[in-house]
Amino acid sequence: MGSAVAPVTLSANLLNTLQLRLVGGVQNLNTYTITSISAASPALVTTSAAHGLATGDVVTITGSNSTPSIDGTWQVFVGSTTTFQLYYTIVSNSVANPTVVTIDLPGAAAAHALDATNTVTITGSNSTPTLDGSRTISSPTATTFTVPVNVTVAGSAGLALINCTGAGTAGTVTPSGSFRSSFGYQVMSP
Repeated sequence: MGSAVAPVTLSANLLNTLQLRLVGGVQNLNTYTITSISAASPALVTTSAAHGLATGDVVTITGSNSTPSIDGTWQVFVGSTTTFQLYYTIVSNSVANPTVVTIDLPGAAAAHALDATNTVTITGSNSTPTLDGSRTISSPTATTFTVPVNVTVAGSAGLALINCTGAGTAGTVTPSGSFRSSFGYQVMSP
């Protein structure tokens, strides 16, 4: 039997500059400044420094100034070391017109960040007909929204990426702490 290891207490300043190295990945504890949010379908977010994110990671955006605002908790689709797109994973959609789309909430989000002013680009839909394309949403609830498509065969897959009609140049990205591995860790300086 091994000996017990005493817990270590870190000051807030030291903790803000550390990373946890995990078996299979790195937990990123930094925040990043947004320098650009494109007016595009889907929108592309650019940070001032390499963000260290991987596709599927969860982030919280605050202080954005795009139209519409992208503030909220999202999953990211990484384009480069300084760019990513924001999305929700579609888990089901109904047979109806309009069809009700249900999404998986990322991290600890209580509700998605979409409202009736948003459009999304849906990709990877497996409904008939497909939901793929740029879609205006309506009737949002905490975990659903509707799109004007007459679905005859329900689906259970896809991504809904946020679109922006007006560019932005501000905001903060904070990784939400979703570990890429559930195994051991070690504290290391960046």
